[in-house]
Amino acid sequence: MHLRITAEEILNSDQVLSRDIDPWSRPIAGLKLITPEGNHTKSFTPMEILPDAVRPIIIFDLDDTVWEHIRHVVSAVSDATNIPITWEEFKQFGHTRKIPVWNDSPGAMAIHDQIQRGEHPDFFPFVNRAWPKAVETLEAVRLMGHDFSFLTARSPKLFDATLRVMKWNAIVHDHEQDPVDARSDEIPRKGILYCAYSELSDVHRYKFDVVKQWVSNVQGAGRNGPIVIIDDLLRPFQTLVESGEVVGISLAGPLNQHMPPYPNERRVASWQEIGEILMDIHRKALAADPSPFRLFDCRPMMEDTVLVVSKAEAGNGEFTLENIRHGGFVSAKRWHNEQSVVLRELGIT
Repeated sequence: MHLRITAEEILNSDQVLSRDIDPWSRPIAGLKLITPEGNHTKSFTPMEILPDAVRPIIIFDLDDTVWEHIRHVVSAVSDATNIPITWEEFKQFGHTRKIPVWNDSPGAMAIHDQIQRGEHPDFFPFVNRAWPKAVETLEAVRLMGHDFSFLTARSPKLFDATLRVMKWNAIVHDHEQDPVDARSDEIPRKGILYCAYSELSDVHRYKFDVVKQWVSNVQGAGRNGPIVIIDDLLRPFQTLVESGEVVGISLAGPLNQHMPPYPNERRVASWQEIGEILMDIHRKALAADPSPFRLFDCRPMMEDTVLVVSKAEAGNGEFTLENIRHGGFVSAKRWHNEQSVVLRELGIT
């Protein structure tokens, strides 16, 4: 938890947390590295290109999913109200609104809500350090070519701070503009951070309405890849998870410890498990694609270049170029204009 003065120093700086991601430990069901001409200093991972029809859509929560958060709120409210609650005491109740000594005090709950909205003059528990494995997995999702976005219960008032904390954590995203109300997007845009345009009491309904709209529009557009929700609380999406309209993955934590999983909910204990599930989803997406090849975007390391490999040799999961006899690097322009010719030249068709 940060005092506001400390938080402002972090948010107004250009610093980024130093993270050395081992490409071999990243959960990618595909090609982990290309090493041009044996030069290991120029090794890179290309991004797989999946057809619209099978490409998964992954929607991530942030608080207590990508990073720990509720512990910071408990600490901030304890300090601001002078009614201290230990972490062990909090875990008995599982929610800050269920703690009797706070809930029975109108003054304490007013301070609690002020902190939750990010409006307290002294306490700002919204500078969060992401779990390293979460950062690795988010990068892997991008490189597997999945569409991904972030849907948080945070107010739009916290948008700027949240985006800066994502940058501070070196979390991959594509959001460089103003806040966006998710209801205005027919389907989730890749890499976008969506905050909740609703009152705190209506957040669950807002998130359900947004995802229900996206599910309907995605299906109407002929996209058959799964929509995956990764959150610590799947309560807003219960009916969608139970019906199988979305894949619901919940990270076990303090807010769901007393809640049994819903039917079809996949409750996991770590980001390692989340990565394994997403790799399996990737393999199934490739298996559903009838194309005889797998395609990778080699930018920015190799401009205007794609890598095409035989799916019969690469399979639907991890592979190395050493095991590929039919494949090669091709100009992106030529691939676009002469795909059938290229496939014949490479011996794939």
